[in-house]
Amino acid sequence: MDASDKVLFPAINFTASRSIADEIYVYIRHLIITEALPPHYVFPNENEMCQMLGTGRSTLREAYKALEASGFISRSKRGTRVNDAQSIACTIPFSMAIEMSDSNDLIEFRAMIEAELAALAARRATPDNIAQLRKCTEQMVSNQRNLLKLTQYDTEFHIEVAHASHNHLLINTMHMAVDSFFRGVYEAFLNQTEAMIASAIQYHHNILFAIESGEESVARTAMRSHVEKVKQQITAPRG
Repeated sequence: MDASDKVLFPAINFTASRSIADEIYVYIRHLIITEALPPHYVFPNENEMCQMLGTGRSTLREAYKALEASGFISRSKRGTRVNDAQSIACTIPFSMAIEMSDSNDLIEFRAMIEAELAALAARRATPDNIAQLRKCTEQMVSNQRNLLKLTQYDTEFHIEVAHASHNHLLINTMHMAVDSFFRGVYEAFLNQTEAMIASAIQYHHNILFAIESGEESVARTAMRSHVEKVKQQITAPRG
């Protein structure tokens, strides 16, 4: 879609949990993140926007103010427009930058970060870290037919690997990306047969064994292989 194309803004179903301005902020932010509103898109004038969204000008301006402060839009006498992706990336929180990334970018990020996390964990993991990792793998085995719980314990395993690295910056990075990781893992499991799920769980056992044994290079390779397998599952055709 060209930045000058008209966009229809469906009416928002406002809830009591947030103010109307907050609802509009979240709604427009979502349109920008998903590129339903492309970079450099110029919004209709305020009167048109108010009619389309079913709100008043002061409320719309409040939402615009928050979007501008967050780096999503720019306002001038020439109008209100969506910022380019690079400008947005410089101002938004890292967790939102993760959310705006496509699945291939996220997998590449995981392959680099988590492989090194596994190596650090092999060097630094405490007995408590090992116990928590083992608990996650046991829960994955017990819940392999419940995809939501399986995804939950899979994600917890990867977060615990980060904790076992004892690198606080990397731990925080993983926590900021956890929601996107969860969605990616769940999407991968949707494509898998029971045998493939059992194989995925075995990857976690292999990573755990390498970390417990203190084998840094083996842990690094096992984690990278696992993440690459997740990528294959996400990109595989369904049916």
